[in-house]
Amino acid sequence: MLNPQYRYLGIDFETTGLDTQKDVPIQIGIVEINANGEIITTFDSLIKPQKDIQELKNIVHFITKIETAQLVFAPTIADILPQIERFFDEQTIIIGHNIAFDMAFLQKMLPNVPKFATFDTFQLAQALIPYPSSYALEVLMQHLEDKPLFLEWKSKFWLPFTGKEEKKADEEEWIEKFHDALYDAKSTLALFCYLINFLQQMEEKIPVLRQFLTKSDALLSQILKKI
Repeated sequence: MLNPQYRYLGIDFETTGLDTQKDVPIQIGIVEINANGEIITTFDSLIKPQKDIQELKNIVHFITKIETAQLVFAPTIADILPQIERFFDEQTIIIGHNIAFDMAFLQKMLPNVPKFATFDTFQLAQALIPYPSSYALEVLMQHLEDKPLFLEWKSKFWLPFTGKEEKKADEEEWIEKFHDALYDAKSTLALFCYLINFLQQMEEKIPVLRQFLTKSDALLSQILKKI
């Protein structure tokens, strides 16, 4: 499905806020997949923030549902760097939903992070998914649940279904799974694989699209390229 020349890495950070200059990461999730969209390995960890934890108590729990007590004995960035560095090399494509946000924090941890490119599922979703109420990751995941192809990818990433027919309480419990870094990294890759798969199906139906992608120098054409 994907060009096997590259490594494909989904990444997500949970942070103390939305300011990439002032806020810090408190959780990281990384998922690596192969060219068939199968999970190779995962990594996730809480991160002890370089701020007074008591000052962060309310905002951290509101945004991420992470209890500040969980962060007191969490490893520091320095502790987990050796485990993170191994994921990145010159052939790595880093995938995220609003990837610029996650890259801002990753580059603080690894200023010279090696990579081939970054890929934003938010932007591709805007091009290929019409009329969702929002392009937020959790909204897209619900919006696509009537698509059999998407449900196939969700099952491959071991992601539960929202169950639109279920009680509201069950749906709210599902929504709370978001803003867990590993869960969001898996969700992002499920969305990525669905969108790529959908685009490949469109290629078969629309020859001019195939010609355009073949001749393009864009990252998408590199990902779709067959070896």
